[in-house]
Amino acid sequence: MWRCQIFDRARLMGWSLLLGVNVLMLDVYAQELVPNQPPIEVSIAGEAAYFYLQGERAARQRDYAAAAKYFAQALQRAPSIDVAERTAQAAYLAGDDTLAMVAITQWQALDAASVDASELKLRIVLRAEDVASAPQSTQLSQALQDFVQHYPKGVEDGLYQAARILVGVRARQDAKFDCQAAMQHLRDAYPQQAMAHYGYALTALTMKDDVGALRALSTAQQLKPSWAEPVSLSMQWYIEHDELPTALATARAAVAQHADLLMPLANLLLDYKADDSA
Repeated sequence: MWRCQIFDRARLMGWSLLLGVNVLMLDVYAQELVPNQPPIEVSIAGEAAYFYLQGERAARQRDYAAAAKYFAQALQRAPSIDVAERTAQAAYLAGDDTLAMVAITQWQALDAASVDASELKLRIVLRAEDVASAPQSTQLSQALQDFVQHYPKGVEDGLYQAARILVGVRARQDAKFDCQAAMQHLRDAYPQQAMAHYGYALTALTMKDDVGALRALSTAQQLKPSWAEPVSLSMQWYIEHDELPTALATARAAVAQHADLLMPLANLLLDYKADDSA
């Protein structure tokens, strides 16, 4: 039996909004493989090993189309989660969405709880020209709702990840893509979910709709008063726009309702060198 190595893809985190809440501003699947990362070992035998090794060689040469075909051959002969993932990633990078979706289907059949498979599937839908050019389309609405409804870690996390991916599409793939209009689908579908409004705020800030973002953050806070992030993001906006008194008033009102918010909000002020105010 051959012991082959598969290199994990790079995971790059973009700008950090606050309090450890991160948004991926770059499409992680568009990044190069990092050859010095700790490898994931995959056990395959016979012909599958040959095709897999050829796929690895092609991937290192950045010939993702060839890599995807080789990996697909290996997958046919030795179905496994890792080989399915590798096939889907290479096909995505090569622009072969048909092969990528076939590999993702097998990937999810082998690992229904795979977050990466769900996210890659949504990225493929989002980069389709007819969807990217029509963020208010029924097709996109259905794709986003399916993503959130079946997200392995639950609806709340699915809403956040959807917002993160939409912002990434805007930043990385298509500067004309209206991620805010796309996120509106999920805000409408989950009006009682604070995360839907928080995610909408992230996309609104990306689209430079500050008023819409602040309104969405206010709604998120009302729906989940004990949650620090909407208050913190509102405060950050006010501080960065030289409206410290408003930021302080926002913090006091939130702390008056939930004393547990005192420390994270005070830490935010300290981070902005507003020590006396904190």
